[in-house]
Amino acid sequence: MTITTGSRYAPQKPHSAC
Repeated sequence: MTITTGSRYAPQKPHSAC
């Protein structure tokens, strides 16, 4: 998973930094 900043999830979520 790539880091989606403000795309779909919050700018800094634990799942975003997959």
